[in-house]
Amino acid sequence: MHRKLLLFDFDGVIFDSFDAMAPLVTKHWGTTEEEQRAVHDANVFTAKDEETPEERDAEEARIAAFYAEADRVLPDMCPVFPGVRAVLPQLAVNYRLFVVSSSLSSTITKVLEQCSLADCFSGIYGMENERSKVKKIHTILAAAGKHPRESLFITDTLGDVREARTAGVDAIAVTWGFHDRERVLQGEPWDTCDDPADLPEKIGRYFAG
Repeated sequence: MHRKLLLFDFDGVIFDSFDAMAPLVTKHWGTTEEEQRAVHDANVFTAKDEETPEERDAEEARIAAFYAEADRVLPDMCPVFPGVRAVLPQLAVNYRLFVVSSSLSSTITKVLEQCSLADCFSGIYGMENERSKVKKIHTILAAAGKHPRESLFITDTLGDVREARTAGVDAIAVTWGFHDRERVLQGEPWDTCDDPADLPEKIGRYFAG
């Protein structure tokens, strides 16, 4: 079947994780919640040019420690957004679904299996696959033999909207996640969505255009 591709961010789109994740991020980086939201204005792993090799090694150690702890504690702490949980099986009938995330694939898999949603997805591309979402999107498109216009990225952050645009893919920015409407609109997504129940109609309208 010739099915279009839906690429889903995980945290803030499927997984209601910000409130539980914020104290964990503060523990490892000492950042406030607003600073954590600001990190998602771009790729969260973007290295700073002024960092020394020693600083980058220290940052990699913090990243490793954070993701190890997150993988242990977050799956049992955070719910899947109920509306998203209801709509994913419906979307999987007509489209091929993938997760494109900065979280570990193991964490994502645990959550999807707990919610009986794992079978909805054709693939999970987490941070250990590749840190650039642009590259992950290109990998999925190449493997599926699809043009960028045959895919759509569903995300909740300005940084993801920007990476999708760089990859040549349009985005629907949801407003129930890490960033509010005003912030995601800075990236000029194709559309926004306030209610998961509206996703099928908006997605259908995109591919019909």
